[in-house]
Amino acid sequence: RTWEWSLVFLKYLHDNPYADNQNAFDAFLEHSSVDAFLPQDRPMLQYSLLDVQDAFGCAEGWSGNLSALYVFHFWASDYHTREDGTAKARIVAKDDLYTLFYGEEFSPGR
Repeated sequence: RTWEWSLVFLKYLHDNPYADNQNAFDAFLEHSSVDAFLPQDRPMLQYSLLDVQDAFGCAEGWSGNLSALYVFHFWASDYHTREDGTAKARIVAKDDLYTLFYGEEFSPGR
């Protein structure tokens, strides 16, 4: 079922090149986004949400319990883009996050 779901999702993205892939993914799972053009006969998957309070942290902001942290996603945008859709202010570069997280300089090809 996951394979079939993935193929239907990829076909949808191919047929709708201006669709936002993250919103489409959310809508395909019927989580919170709605898209009237989704195939109604798509297979449905069971899923659960990440524990963003403690287990899953990200560079856009996290104040959970460090001992419960399982994954930290720090490849966020270098720019503040969420408020009005424009890249106005540089927050921190991905290379800086890498150095902060790993304690060493980023080296391409690593």
